[in-house]
Amino acid sequence: MIDREFMEIVRSALRSHPDRIGDLRVTAVEPSPRGPMVRWTGGPEQPRSVEPVAGGGSFLGPVAGPLILEGAARFLAARWRHGAPRIAKTWDRDLEVAHPQIFQFGPCSGGGWSWLWQSSAEWIEERGVPQSFTTDDTKEKFGTLRWHYRAIDCTDAIDDIVEVAEALSGAICEGCGAPGYPRQGGWVKTYCDRCSNGRARR
Repeated sequence: MIDREFMEIVRSALRSHPDRIGDLRVTAVEPSPRGPMVRWTGGPEQPRSVEPVAGGGSFLGPVAGPLILEGAARFLAARWRHGAPRIAKTWDRDLEVAHPQIFQFGPCSGGGWSWLWQSSAEWIEERGVPQSFTTDDTKEKFGTLRWHYRAIDCTDAIDDIVEVAEALSGAICEGCGAPGYPRQGGWVKTYCDRCSNGRARR
């Protein structure tokens, strides 16, 4: 089950890396302090591209594929950490209490993304939360999460983690956390088939 969810999520999230999807294989799902962690072989290996811009400066390409894979594995470990996934009614407040340096208020989205917020916060804490880190806004927009934050001493690693969360959210159901796809219907929302209420995939 976890290995299938991993493959479905990353196939969708790695749309910008189609040349390396074919050789991606799950090799194991191993217990860890974070929860059941997916291990894999293959998949995209290239680092994030940096493109020069006319007139000086540079433009960052999409977040590197290996970070998307790592983020998906961390999300699923959080989702399955305590057995079959169950969204707590107080998940947003629970995250605020558990990660006060990251969330000065509970994230604003459907509960299916609760594990994405959680695993991203844990990842940032492992890297070291900048002393000035402040979350200004969290929301869903056009089917993906938006995480607006600031930190005077922010690092590229933290920027990457937030971008990974945003990229993965377009492949994870906002309603329940299962693999999902952007759906049309008034507003674009990312849902699984069960939560989509008949919305067509975009």
